[in-house]
Amino acid sequence: DKTLIVNSDDPTIKSLINKLNYQGNLITFGVDYETSSKSTKQCFCGCDVEVDEFISGSGRYECSCGIKYEKPDYVACDINDEHYKFTLLTPSGEKLEFSLSISGLHNIYNATGAIIAAIEVLDLNYEVIADAVASFGGVAGRMQKLGVVDGKDIMIDYAHNPAGISTVLSEVKNSYGCVVNVITTESESGMEGDHEILENALEYADFIVPASYNSYLCAKEALKNGIGEGKI
Repeated sequence: DKTLIVNSDDPTIKSLINKLNYQGNLITFGVDYETSSKSTKQCFCGCDVEVDEFISGSGRYECSCGIKYEKPDYVACDINDEHYKFTLLTPSGEKLEFSLSISGLHNIYNATGAIIAAIEVLDLNYEVIADAVASFGGVAGRMQKLGVVDGKDIMIDYAHNPAGISTVLSEVKNSYGCVVNVITTESESGMEGDHEILENALEYADFIVPASYNSYLCAKEALKNGIGEGKI
């Protein structure tokens, strides 16, 4: 007699639900968006699944064990280029328009999960939900704009794993022509994660300042191998 609201674009979540043989009320959500890159993510069957990504780790996928991407119950679609406006397609075919005060595909995922809970669990009406979503300004340390110096926006984000770094930087790059990434964090998964963070930063940032000790070591090794010259 429980309700589970999940991002079914994530193969790890989908495979976990199958493994646990969840029998409660399941509501799935996801986005309809162009894929930007490919990655692999581990399924609970032990195999690595290739993902055509909407954002890091989420997208279209299929594993040999049988789990695969399926259209979710709720779909965030018609997403604008700046990633803050979208249409939510409901299971009944209703189209609900939403606008966020913060941008990012990951924030559209987060908002969609909250909207579904408000509709399905709290039984709130559309106007109340839309106003709440539009007025929410985010939380400290998550793509938080600190100020402007010489016409340049200064932002902080506490992402500290490779997937988080990739998601944040891709969204920042989508909004700005030039991105300078100052890496002050160290990965929760150790040096291997720090190397991945630097690799992801090299993909999206125009310039990188390694400001933590581990990022300095990774940058030093990358430059020694001829990687990142002119950017680090």
